[in-house]
Amino acid sequence: SLGAFRYTGIEKARMLLPRCFSPESGVEASQGPSAIEANVGAVVIPCAIEVGVFSYNVAGAGTANAVVRFVLYTVDGGTQLFNITDAVGAATGVRTIAISPTVFLPPGIYYIFNCLSSGTTSPTMSHWTTAGTFAAGGSGEPDIEGVLTITAGAAPTTLDPTALTTPAVSRTLSFRLDGTD
Repeated sequence: SLGAFRYTGIEKARMLLPRCFSPESGVEASQGPSAIEANVGAVVIPCAIEVGVFSYNVAGAGTANAVVRFVLYTVDGGTQLFNITDAVGAATGVRTIAISPTVFLPPGIYYIFNCLSSGTTSPTMSHWTTAGTFAAGGSGEPDIEGVLTITAGAAPTTLDPTALTTPAVSRTLSFRLDGTD
């Protein structure tokens, strides 16, 4: 069943596709991130899930040595909930990464971060097609999505959602989370 199930009194999803927090109109093959610029975007997780598998789509191949990184942060950017990599190389199509130990996520808003962890050229990945009207927050307000300057493919321990280097559209990764029984 693709529906929800009960575990210790909490109803949790078996799988879900987090939606972009910005107004969106679908999914597109968007510019891959680099080792010095990460794509960051706010996503909505509508119900609780115990995450055991993370999936994403590679629309266009990177170089054979490409390793990509994905980090999920709390809405305030203060905590990394998972930090995973995939040696994607020149592969295309849907890729899955096991998350161990599993991570419990309550409903809410989170930030997804993706970058080229190592390698020459990142693959092109599927991102939400978004409208840019509200990508940038006002002074001191969080940005919804954009680019973050990083060093050598490393994710920051914490993320400041008010300080994306370049608030920009269509930078929120489209991904799937699968739960555990």
